[in-house]
Amino acid sequence: MPGTMHPPARRGKGPDYKASQRVARPGLSWHSPGVERALVFADSVSADATARTVGAARVLAGAVDVLDLGATVAEDAAPTLARLAQEGGYAYILAPATARGRDVLPRAAALLSAPYIPGVQGVEGAGTFTRSAHAGAVVEVVRCTPRPVVLTVRPHAFAPAQADETKTEHPDPSSLCEVVGQAQGEGPDLATSRVVVAGGQALGSAETFAGLVGGLADALSGAAGATRDAVEAGYAPNACQVGQTGVSVAPDLYIGLGVSGAVQHTCGMREARCVVAVNTDAGAPMCQIADYVLEADLFDAAPRLIAALRASG
Repeated sequence: MPGTMHPPARRGKGPDYKASQRVARPGLSWHSPGVERALVFADSVSADATARTVGAARVLAGAVDVLDLGATVAEDAAPTLARLAQEGGYAYILAPATARGRDVLPRAAALLSAPYIPGVQGVEGAGTFTRSAHAGAVVEVVRCTPRPVVLTVRPHAFAPAQADETKTEHPDPSSLCEVVGQAQGEGPDLATSRVVVAGGQALGSAETFAGLVGGLADALSGAAGATRDAVEAGYAPNACQVGQTGVSVAPDLYIGLGVSGAVQHTCGMREARCVVAVNTDAGAPMCQIADYVLEADLFDAAPRLIAALRASG
């Protein structure tokens, strides 16, 4: 394949990477996490995200239950979640950091008068969590002592696990909102896919985006992502946007086709384990953070990659 493959770059936190610590309500002692219970609010769209959230709960508690409220709107789901969490004496209430989880859990936390920690990506000990802040430039260490603690977790940061019990509830609709239907895209879920292929505005059209980005993602059994510019240009739907105002991903493999590497985009994929950039400009910001750089024309390189992958079966 024409082009130049650069060796792995040193991809680390860099001099601008800082850690901060924020303490919520200090002064209360922690109980042993082994005897505490956790309740996971199930994402009705992504079973994998729910299973990975159970994996996070396993680090914190000795017993983990899952609550499935179906597609109930947040106005009805939050009071039910708060009531059951209180009745069950759960120390932790968790949900995947998906649109569904971010909609329901802050409401439940308010009803419980409990601390809310969004976007947890690591557990460092009893009640000590890490999360990204300031577009990924800072990793916060948050220590929280009260019970219960309400948190959303980034599913891709944890391994999936099974719950001890799954509870299903069907709250009576009491709000002015109701779910009339749900649309779900084809292929793997972008937020939890192990492979993500992303394209930028350089693709030029929706058809080219679908053929190259979508084609390579399909060949790798992965999900297609896009930069904000590509979405705003109409090349990809909003659900494909990766970045600060889109989906945060942390796949095993991220491939950027013609992605320049704007901060708005890279803050949503910087936790990828291996980053490959395909770009004619080796000095582009994405190439500076990539593990591997293929300095080549994406319109030539991508079809060759797709053909080779399909030929290999």
